[in-house]
Amino acid sequence: MKTWGLIIVLLAVAGDAARAQQPMPMTMLSDHIKSAEKTLLNVQVHSSYTAEEWDPKTSEWTDAGHGQMMAWFVGRPGSKVRFDTDEVGRWVGGKVPFSHDVFVDTYNGRAKSVLVKKSGNPEHPDLTPRGKVQAGRQVGFNGFASGWINSIYGARDEGKESQKLSEYFEKISQLPGLAVATSTSTVNSVPCVVVTVSKAGNPREKWYFDPQRAYALVSKQKLNEQQVVTNELVVEQMVEASPGIFYPTRCTRIDRKEDGTPWRRLKYNATEVTVNSPSFSEDIFEMRWPAGTVVHDTVLDITFVVSDTEEELRKTIETQLVDVSALIESTASEAATQNSIGTTHPSSQPSTQPVHRVGNEQRIHGSYLWIVGAVILVAGTTAVLLKRRRCK
Repeated sequence: MKTWGLIIVLLAVAGDAARAQQPMPMTMLSDHIKSAEKTLLNVQVHSSYTAEEWDPKTSEWTDAGHGQMMAWFVGRPGSKVRFDTDEVGRWVGGKVPFSHDVFVDTYNGRAKSVLVKKSGNPEHPDLTPRGKVQAGRQVGFNGFASGWINSIYGARDEGKESQKLSEYFEKISQLPGLAVATSTSTVNSVPCVVVTVSKAGNPREKWYFDPQRAYALVSKQKLNEQQVVTNELVVEQMVEASPGIFYPTRCTRIDRKEDGTPWRRLKYNATEVTVNSPSFSEDIFEMRWPAGTVVHDTVLDITFVVSDTEEELRKTIETQLVDVSALIESTASEAATQNSIGTTHPSSQPSTQPVHRVGNEQRIHGSYLWIVGAVILVAGTTAVLLKRRRCK
């Protein structure tokens, strides 16, 4: 009997091991990824990065630039972003091999704005602020340098095709000629669920996810028709910035030519990651042009210079708007206090029940007329400002 009992136990263990080795269904993995995507509302990252290029003569990596960045994201692909960058990079046309550039790049949901604060030769930099406004949104290299596209949250935030990773997998699963399959493997001793995207039977993409860390992205590869890995990202470290939210803090990406020869190596390192901050404000995505900035707006086809007077006027307008907002809140609060006399607690009444005003209509209406007048004044001042500063 003991022998039979031992055999049964061994068979059960073997069955569990076999089930553990079975690939996870793609639909189940997509559900896990969707759940993870929903957890991120906003993120702020302070990072540094380096770029190196392969020298075939010396068979060594050579310095191609480096920089530091502060980045803000709403938390989903294609949405508002901002990058504040201080970068030393390759420069053509000067006596020194590198340029030093300091710039701000924002997308507020309507247009992309770039403010260049400093550029050119590090010994004699151009300090004249220059601005540009253009349609569309582009993350580009900033996505890697901020860790965004190295994460499960922004892995497919690329150009016009920006989309959630779960949406991407669902889309390609339905395309003719492409096949999506799951398997298991390890990356740096981390057990992973692997998604392989194949075309005509040949793998073209491989994605590696860690099921122990909310299916965080651990690695991804792109392969050409000859099965050469032309692009490979490895997430070496990540932080649980908030319960269940894992964001990369150290990554390496290697780009290769079609024959497999190394071309470029990028490294990313984050020193601070903050997610789902309750104090996060989307005002950060609105560009504030400093006085003296020459701005070329390609959307409206105008060029203008921001003057000191206009900057002070902008601040005055913002102060007036704050004052108007405070007055509206004060008036509404006072009206609510007056109207609450003799009524039951609001929580005991349906939210659609009308408020009955008694005796205060004239004073309240007068206050609202004053508010409307203030808003009209602010709007008129703004219109004058815009008319003054815009010129062909």
